[in-house]
Amino acid sequence: MKILVTGGAGFIGSHLVRYLIQHSTHNEIFNLDKLTYAGHLSNLKDVSRNSRYHFIRGDICDARLVTRLTKQVDAIIHCAAETHVDRSIHQATPFLRTNVIGTQTLLEAVRRTAVRRFLQISTDEVYGSISVGRATEETPLRPSNPYSASKAAADLLALSYYKTYGVPVIIVRPCNNFGPYQYPEKMLPLFITNALQGRSLPLYGDGQNVRDWLFVEDHCRALLLLLRKRRELGWKPSVPFPHAFARTLRWFQTESTWWRLIKEAEPAFHRFSKIQYPSLQF
Repeated sequence: MKILVTGGAGFIGSHLVRYLIQHSTHNEIFNLDKLTYAGHLSNLKDVSRNSRYHFIRGDICDARLVTRLTKQVDAIIHCAAETHVDRSIHQATPFLRTNVIGTQTLLEAVRRTAVRRFLQISTDEVYGSISVGRATEETPLRPSNPYSASKAAADLLALSYYKTYGVPVIIVRPCNNFGPYQYPEKMLPLFITNALQGRSLPLYGDGQNVRDWLFVEDHCRALLLLLRKRRELGWKPSVPFPHAFARTLRWFQTESTWWRLIKEAEPAFHRFSKIQYPSLQF
C-alpha cells in the first residue's frame, strides 16, 4: 500500500512512518512535512535510507503539491497540525491556516482521486473539559481554546466531505500521546528534561487535573489497524503506563543531545518559553 503521512517529521508522524515501514514489507511511505519548528528529519534518521520511504518538503496548504501526491497513494494519514494549546492562545492564526485550511486542501484533493482511506488525526481536546465521567463519540464538541476549535472545525469539514462527496474519512480522537522524540514544550518531555537539568517544573493550577495518556506506539498500532479494517478493531493499549513512561524517560536520558539542541539553541523554543514561562530560565 502506498501511504501519504502528512507531518511525518513531527512527533506522532515520525513514529507512525517508522511503524508503518517496520511492520509491513509492502508499505511505501510518502512523508509530506513543512519542517516547522516541531518537525525534525533527525527523528527519522534510522529509516531515511529505506527504499520504501520518500520525503517531500512542502505545505499541506499547497493545493498543487497535495493534488500531485494524492494521485500517487492509496491512503492518507493526516498528522500535520499545529498542536500546542498554549501557542494557540498566544497566536491563533497559524492554527487556523494549518489545521483548517490545510485539512480542507487535502480533502478537496482526495475527493477527486481514488484514495481509499483518509485518516483524520484529531484530539480529545475537541470535547473540552469533562467534569464527570468520560467523553464518547456522541459527546457534543465543546472546544475551549483556539487549538481545539481549529481541530473541531477540521473534523466537521472531514465529516462534511464524507457526507457530501463520499470521501472515505475516518476521524481518530486520541488522548495525550507521549514517548520518545516529543518536542520539549509538551508537559511530559518538558518535565523530564527540566528535571534532568535541575530546573523547576511549571505545573498548571493546583495539579489536580486528570489526564489520559497514550503511548505513541500504541497509537500507531491502532492507526495501522484502521488502515486494514473499519469495524471491530480489537485494539486496546498494550504498554502499561509505568513501562511506557520508563522507556520514555530512558530515551530522554540517553538522547540528551537531541533535546538539548532544541532547548539551548532553537529560537522558536526560546521565544515561546519567554512568553509562556517568564519567571523560569531555559
